Amino acid sequence: MASVQIKKRKSNIELLRIFAILLIIINHLSLHTPWNVEKTANVARLTTQWLASGGRLGVNIFVLITGYFLIKSRFKWRSLSKLWLQVWLYAVALFFVFRAMGEPISYNQLRISFLPIFYNQWWFITAYVIMYLFVPFINKFILSLTKKELRRFLGLTLIVGSIWPTLAPKISIYSDVTWMIFVYIIGAYIRIYPEDFNKIKTRTILIYFSMIGILSVCSIQLMNWFNSLPANFLVKLIRSIGISNTRLANAPMSPLSLSLAVLILLIFLRLHIPYSKFINTLAANVFGVYLLQSNTISHKWLWRVVNAQQFTDAWQILTYAILITIIIFSVGSLIVWLTNFIVKPLEELIFGSFDNYQQANIKIKE
Repeated sequence: MASVQIKKRKSNIELLRIFAILLIIINHLSLHTPWNVEKTANVARLTTQWLASGGRLGVNIFVLITGYFLIKSRFKWRSLSKLWLQVWLYAVALFFVFRAMGEPISYNQLRISFLPIFYNQWWFITAYVIMYLFVPFINKFILSLTKKELRRFLGLTLIVGSIWPTLAPKISIYSDVTWMIFVYIIGAYIRIYPEDFNKIKTRTILIYFSMIGILSVCSIQLMNWFNSLPANFLVKLIRSIGISNTRLANAPMSPLSLSLAVLILLIFLRLHIPYSKFINTLAANVFGVYLLQSNTISHKWLWRVVNAQQFTDAWQILTYAILITIIIFSVGSLIVWLTNFIVKPLEELIFGSFDNYQQANIKIKE
């Protein structure tokens, strides 16, 4: 009998998934904490705003990875169904757990918990599922274009869908799904045309990354300073545009965040990390960790317990945020690992018989 070798996935991209979820957790900590810092151009406030900028960066990284892999893969209803089942199980389980803990839960929350994707329990999951449904058509569109046409399309989309609405935020041309599709196509481009990026030296990528990172921090601090100015005619005129303190660095469609995400992906693609069971196992828990800490019921309880607002010094805020993020990821990974003893058998029970039916049909046709 011919032996079948199971291809083990290298751990560089799996490590990137872990890095991305850490960015998202630290973003949620910053966003949901009522910080007791002065609303001026001070280091403590800048630290909280800088931590908050990691959320969209992490999301962009996840979608880039999706485009990078799915452009070479087939659409699978089974994958989508497994995702739907896992999301539903987590939503319902968290509802009952926190209901038992005495957390106030409204009728609206009951509806959202039992139809989590339909009612946007996790905005990222809902947008991702919608994007995934269109992946076969997106891939056909990508592959139908020449390299020159695809580059022109991405350039035009970058201007219209990223730069323009970032600088003029009252232009309503943004949605989570359309943004995901754009970032997906960038990830696909990196996979299809690696020669465009392989010729760039790693040192150059690191320099670009440093420059854009510094520019992001400076843009936040510049807006902090600007918003502290007396409201004269010129200041009022510029403020009327609608650019907030962190918009350039943290807006959903920020070109700075997108650029950093692309550069980070290129850096991790160059890391020569062989298969690591430990890294890949942790990376497999990333999705479950996201569901646990981003749930609309659990996150209120979680950040209340974390109580990060007790710190007002920049170094204390940064140190505590990093420590708490590692703890949340570690505990969340343990919970996901334990829940897999329930989720995996359910998946096998539901999808195993369907797989057997498919295999039987294939043998009959052969």
